[in-house]
Amino acid sequence: MLKLYQVRQRAYLKQIFKYLRYVLNDFFVLSLLFAFGGLGLAYSNYLKALKNQPTPSYAPYIMAVILTLVIQFGQLKTLLKPADAVFLLPKEGEIRRYLTRAKRASLVTGVLFTIGCSLVLVPFLLFILKFDRLQVTFICLTAIVLKYFWLSLEEFTLYFEMSKGIKFLFCVVYPFINFLIAALGLGVYALTFSLVGCLLIFIWRQSMGEKQIFLWQQAIGKESSRMMNLYRFFNLFCDVPYVVTSAKRRKYLDFMLPKAHKKRPYYYLFARGLVRSGSFGSLFFRLLVLGGLLLCFLENRYLALLIALIFTYLICFQMGPLKDKYNEIVFTHLYPLTQTDKTRDFAKLMRILMLAVVLLFTICYFAGTRDVKYSLVTGILLLLESYALLKRQSKEK
Repeated sequence: MLKLYQVRQRAYLKQIFKYLRYVLNDFFVLSLLFAFGGLGLAYSNYLKALKNQPTPSYAPYIMAVILTLVIQFGQLKTLLKPADAVFLLPKEGEIRRYLTRAKRASLVTGVLFTIGCSLVLVPFLLFILKFDRLQVTFICLTAIVLKYFWLSLEEFTLYFEMSKGIKFLFCVVYPFINFLIAALGLGVYALTFSLVGCLLIFIWRQSMGEKQIFLWQQAIGKESSRMMNLYRFFNLFCDVPYVVTSAKRRKYLDFMLPKAHKKRPYYYLFARGLVRSGSFGSLFFRLLVLGGLLLCFLENRYLALLIALIFTYLICFQMGPLKDKYNEIVFTHLYPLTQTDKTRDFAKLMRILMLAVVLLFTICYFAGTRDVKYSLVTGILLLLESYALLKRQSKEK
């Protein structure tokens, strides 16, 4: 079983690095540098503004919430496949050794991510909460221990059914209480309580009999969901054949749909596909929200303008494949319409979408910079960029 996990882990890493080549392209890396640079500058200005002031009453809660969210990232990578429920069933007695190896590999990546985020919080702990280095060390150790506790709970749910309420209590409330205790200056107690939780999990694991039933379908379902989330992220940058999307009714968005018209069926088809699609609609919404939030918190006018231009380009670029979404459906070729009609209807939908993007980004730009003149200039530049992108898009076959 250990050899099986090693083989699957090598194949998994090979697949991840294959798609990372497309994700970490020059344009995306440059965008990340500007985004993190802007966030770092805002973070630095926030620390300088509060450095010589009394500690805000909300500061401990902010730290507890952030660290609680941090340990939620990095699930247990079991690398199980649907066929394992049949072919590995005779090896169910050895599945514990397999899960131990899986948890160890997941713990390495989880701890590295937790340590990185904890180091980002160190200036906040030193200058805002006025902690000394020993207290900061206790908080970082508590985060690492709770990450191990969180992964152990993930393993626990592969043997025993756990309701959503109980899982929320142990996976969210329990870490939040420990981090809040640490944020109040009682880091040694928080670390002790975290170690007690890990000790109880360890005792349970040792006392669990070899004949304990392993929930194959639940474990395989969790791993499939984890991999699908990863594939959806990669699908933002390149075509991933493993991504399976399903249409959702979303009746609450019907007001956004145009009325069906026999002379413009493609316009109605593209609008409905955007609203019901599990890829294009959600992608448009995520990019719109992420770009808007960044602009709301950026005070630097030029950096905010660059972010607005980048996200406008990304949204227009990612919506382009929607034009070819229905090419493989034979009924669309039976319509007595030409390719020109299809391009015209798609261009109309894109003009409406990009106008909404420009309007929202301009408002968010003003919310961050508080500069009316530069906001108007930004809106004009975004309109010109959208016009150029749509014109280029209409010429592409």
